[in-house]
Amino acid sequence: MFNVNSSRPLIPREQTYVLDRKLVTIHSDDRDIKKWPFSNHFEVELPQIMENVESMRLVEIQLPVNNPTFKNDYQNTKLSFMINPKTSSDPEVVPELYHQMLLDHYNANGTFTITIQDGYFCPEELAMEIQDRMNQAVSDFIILNWKTYWPTSDLSEECITPPAEYLNMRVFFDKVGLKYWFGNIMDEFTLVFDKREEYTLDNCEQPNMWEQYNRWGLPSYLGFDREKYTSTPSVNNDDDPVISFPTPIKFAFLGRKGIWMCPTAPDLPVHYITAPMAPFLTGERSIYMECKKYNSYDELKPYSQNTNSAANRGYDYSELYQNRCTRANKSSNCVVNSYDYNGYVNNAFAKIPVKTTPLGETVDSRNGFLQNVTMFDVPEEKISKIEVKFRYHDGRLVDFGNIPFDFTIEFNQLKNEIQRTYQVRIPNSYRL
Repeated sequence: MFNVNSSRPLIPREQTYVLDRKLVTIHSDDRDIKKWPFSNHFEVELPQIMENVESMRLVEIQLPVNNPTFKNDYQNTKLSFMINPKTSSDPEVVPELYHQMLLDHYNANGTFTITIQDGYFCPEELAMEIQDRMNQAVSDFIILNWKTYWPTSDLSEECITPPAEYLNMRVFFDKVGLKYWFGNIMDEFTLVFDKREEYTLDNCEQPNMWEQYNRWGLPSYLGFDREKYTSTPSVNNDDDPVISFPTPIKFAFLGRKGIWMCPTAPDLPVHYITAPMAPFLTGERSIYMECKKYNSYDELKPYSQNTNSAANRGYDYSELYQNRCTRANKSSNCVVNSYDYNGYVNNAFAKIPVKTTPLGETVDSRNGFLQNVTMFDVPEEKISKIEVKFRYHDGRLVDFGNIPFDFTIEFNQLKNEIQRTYQVRIPNSYRL
């Protein structure tokens, strides 16, 4: 209602807005590759400035599923082991030429370290990869030190087969028990899984995985804990060595020919180690997308290990820290395990499920599993660029390689307008 008695009536200004939906499609190829060499983290400038943004969301995305489970930057491609060579007490059995060489290396606490290929493996392929590389590592060591022990031997560059190739290691995946088996047909061996492997990372933004209690290295993916494992001989009677004798290892589900390892001599048993847990080879099932300044997902911090500490029971932890440091006289180096259960507020923009395995692609939209919406209580005045990052829950950046991908972001803008009233007749033949 306004005053009509005035010769110049004023129409009151009402706060009426129209919600304008703007879609922006972004491709990984749109980034400045010199500034952002990796497609898992980049920034782009929008074609036009988005003004008075009330909300924004990811409405569609197409990602390549070629990201390997095992990769140097993920720090899960190496493992170390030791060989304690054995020989038969039978004088007619001639020891291998490399026996003394490996024994000296073992007595010096020498280890062998292998590096598997980056990629995605099925269980049997990974078993064969590890077995071949373990044998190759020992064979390379024999070749390298051959001249020291056999100075008169002739090793030319044209020699294809090592003079004493090592082929004793065995790795097998039990498809029924879902566990990896490591074995040796002659020698005792130790899996040194408490050793921190050294990695040179291509992407310095990757987090350190060794300190975590899961995904800390290749052995973790194989179902092992972070400790040393010494092989067990396969004999029929461990309690009485007088009457015990070596026995083969076989798997019944493979039938009558399911023998995995057989003893090579009457007094040389085969040795084996079984993983205590099932392997994890399928890779991550969710990818988190961050959009700098516009995240709305809350996340819990992974790998908590000390949720029952003094800090959680209401103690004055700062005083406890000082007392311990004073007693130890190590105020600069005192480390106390504090309460580490926490989370992150507004840490991700969208959570994208990975619904297939390599090689393939995952396509999702707001009509599927995408449920993200970032709303602003006070509309964002201007948005001219966005910076995105693709990672896993533990912080590792997703490796897309050079395969391009794209996504679409929706911007909902409030536009000021004078409300108009329209009377629109819709014909019956139209199905709107």
